[in-house]
Amino acid sequence: MMLGSFDDVSASDIDPIDYSLIEERLNESQKLAVDSALTKKLTLVKGPPGSGKTTVIHEMILQLIDKGNYPILVVATSNLAIDNVAEKLMNGRKRVDMVRVPATLKDYPESHKLGPICLHNIVKKQLSIKDAELYERIIKEEFEELTPDEYTHLMSLSTSKGKAILGDAKVILSTVISAASSLLKTVENFPVVIMDEANFCSEPHSLVPLSVPGVNKLVLVGDEKQLGMNTTVKSFGFSFFEKALKLLPESKPIMLNVQYRMHPQISEFPRLRFYDDLLKDGVTRSDRHSKKIKYPVYFYDYGGKTAATEHKMKKKPKTKHHPMFRKKRKEGVEEEEEQEYSFVNYKEAALVTKIVNKLIFDLRIPPDRIGVISSYSCQRDVIMSMINFTSRVEERRKVMVATIDAFQGREKDIVVMSCVRSNPESRIGFMNNQRRMNVALTRAKYCMVLVGNALCLENSSSVWKEYIEYLDDRCLVFKLGES
Repeated sequence: MMLGSFDDVSASDIDPIDYSLIEERLNESQKLAVDSALTKKLTLVKGPPGSGKTTVIHEMILQLIDKGNYPILVVATSNLAIDNVAEKLMNGRKRVDMVRVPATLKDYPESHKLGPICLHNIVKKQLSIKDAELYERIIKEEFEELTPDEYTHLMSLSTSKGKAILGDAKVILSTVISAASSLLKTVENFPVVIMDEANFCSEPHSLVPLSVPGVNKLVLVGDEKQLGMNTTVKSFGFSFFEKALKLLPESKPIMLNVQYRMHPQISEFPRLRFYDDLLKDGVTRSDRHSKKIKYPVYFYDYGGKTAATEHKMKKKPKTKHHPMFRKKRKEGVEEEEEQEYSFVNYKEAALVTKIVNKLIFDLRIPPDRIGVISSYSCQRDVIMSMINFTSRVEERRKVMVATIDAFQGREKDIVVMSCVRSNPESRIGFMNNQRRMNVALTRAKYCMVLVGNALCLENSSSVWKEYIEYLDDRCLVFKLGES
């Protein structure tokens, strides 16, 4: 096995080690995760929403460097997760020699907040003025403006300089796929690999960063209760992280057990239902109290005789993905990616837009503090169009509108959720997924607003029934459109 035997990874408690925290104030579970990373070959960290995964990774990196365990390869499946770690390192008090290796160079210009640490920008600064101008064309993918000789010369030059830059770095950050870069293979030794979003990573993808030379310490950080990778290949249905949790119980996974994101009223149901009350609140009601908003959770129910109805729409053509990585089909559940159909609910979209405009115009909530989520891409597009059309002011377009899946890993002060599905058969498709539900309900810090047909949701899912009853018991369900 790449990391050798794990026989030394005991199920007993991790022995405390003597060291001083370098950058972060950590709670007990966070410090235990850092202890494990310093003393064990394999560390599994379960990080529920808002539990400080990036904070823990930051301190792990600093402690490992302090003890001579570098260079460290930090990977994740998404640019968002890697950029969060990179930004945390950049903003820390302690300077770290690090390099970000992006997959798409043009997405990280010198003006980008991470531009100064991106490999291609560092390379460019070391080139002559003429070569730098030509190299900029490669960055912008303007290859037709280069002669074959110029391209060959620049690639040779940038590769040579890139090797030297990576060779001096103590931390290298990339997506899992970018870890296959030929330049990364020139690094002689990577004693430590830290994989964030490990619940998203399939076994084949996990082998990419693990194939770098010299790995003797692996840290996997993820949350099996949130969305993972989607695949139609049964053997790839579980992530590397989930398989490690199942097959290596002796590794004694560490759960970060304090959440610092959500108002306790927002977090209570997910904590009890999805995390068996093992997750505690690190913020109080007063910490997350908003003077402008009365309740931390609202469910606007438009069910009844005048209930809004959904519409099935064919999705716009898009680039086909390899069948292996399409969304998994569940028995009796409509999957929009497989069938190339999506759902919209125009009346519900109008209600969501009205709520967003009230937040912006009446309550004067800054638009960049607001997020809108939906399971369906067509509903996302309709809501985005309505908000942009009705807002009139460019500043109002800072509201982030995205699918639930795309919002994983993000947070906003206020989140408005469009549930979309409303039909006599009580079919809710994507919404009948506990992991997706968990992600949706854990994005908001101060206020979570849901708009949907409560009866449709309750009749199709026992978990949605529990949640709506939970809200109803607390007088947080508000009936609309009844006659």
